[in-house]
Amino acid sequence: MSLIFYLSQQSSFMALTDQLNSSTDYVNTNIASLNEEQLNWKSAPATWSAAQCLDHLVVNNLKYFTIFDEIVNDSYQQTTWQRISPFTGFLEKKLLEFTAAVADKKVKAPPSFSPSSSLIDKNIIQRFLQQQEKLVQYFNLLEPIANSKKLIVSSPFSGFVTFRLNILLTALANHEQRHINQADKVLHHPQFPKS
Repeated sequence: MSLIFYLSQQSSFMALTDQLNSSTDYVNTNIASLNEEQLNWKSAPATWSAAQCLDHLVVNNLKYFTIFDEIVNDSYQQTTWQRISPFTGFLEKKLLEFTAAVADKKVKAPPSFSPSSSLIDKNIIQRFLQQQEKLVQYFNLLEPIANSKKLIVSSPFSGFVTFRLNILLTALANHEQRHINQADKVLHHPQFPKS
């Protein structure tokens, strides 16, 4: 059975952290016991394996940890562009569309956010779970800040791409669910190796 959730931008932080915890549970229950052949199996050359889905999430999420550390440690300084950008609302809408848990259309990840194209070892499970634990901690620490301040952050991809912290957190949770759903489809493919 496919695990599909959708979180709107109005989602509570409890729902967001619950979603992150559900992803952790899914990986522990369904992916952690796979062997390397199963982890790296793809239904077609242009698709991602379950390991690549997890690797992409690790690569993506880690790029935000420096910003999160600065916010939590109260050393984050918004730039003038972040405060005055007239595009923030538009970019937030696009971010939520591109990271929707239920994919309306395929979105190609920028090269710096792409997973490894070579075989990925079983350590990807541990790397995912470790960053996931830290991500949940960040969400718990950032909740009161995101609820009380109109804090604007930039994408690690481009300083000109700005969005409110609460929208970013919603997008990260949705994005994670999108790729957990993608991994779930791989595991339920009729040709997926059973052992």
